Amino acid sequence: MTERFDAFRALDDEARGAWVAYSIARTLEPTLNVTEGYRSNGFHDHLGRLLDIQVENWWRPTAENFFGRVKKGVMLEALEEIGGPILRGRYKDAKKGDLAATCSSLCNGQGIVEAEIREKATAWLPEAMRFDGIEKPSRSMLRSTFINDVDDGDPVDDEDLAGEEEDGASDLDADEDHEGLSQAA
Repeated sequence: MTERFDAFRALDDEARGAWVAYSIARTLEPTLNVTEGYRSNGFHDHLGRLLDIQVENWWRPTAENFFGRVKKGVMLEALEEIGGPILRGRYKDAKKGDLAATCSSLCNGQGIVEAEIREKATAWLPEAMRFDGIEKPSRSMLRSTFINDVDDGDPVDDEDLAGEEEDGASDLDADEDHEGLSQAA
């Protein structure tokens, strides 16, 4: 292991960076990134924003790959998001197949609409395809991190910790177990 580490250190900056990027990429787990069922991943959204990934340049919703597969309400919500209640109202009585074709046409820049609506439509993506989620902080098993997570400017008291203990062992108990294992090693 020492020889491999020293060989890694001997690489130039670009090669080391490539190895680090590869190692980090191997730790990422793909998700559907939908909030229903708590499957969203704010970290992926963060990376998408950092890398300035423009999903709309690579994928467009069509009648075949999206609009024809969702409920009419989802399509109407998309129209409202794109052009407000007036655009939604224009198509509220359309049949599902016709509505899917209209939404597809709008989102692919082929609809006959005002320039402002066309711009919004060609940038529109379903929520799961956007990188606008925010990563929620997770609690660490380290005592200092746990206390900082709970800290609201007041000293930590039993009331702050009460909610944690209702779920089973508290993070503080887990921390003590972790410290005991570290000392034993």
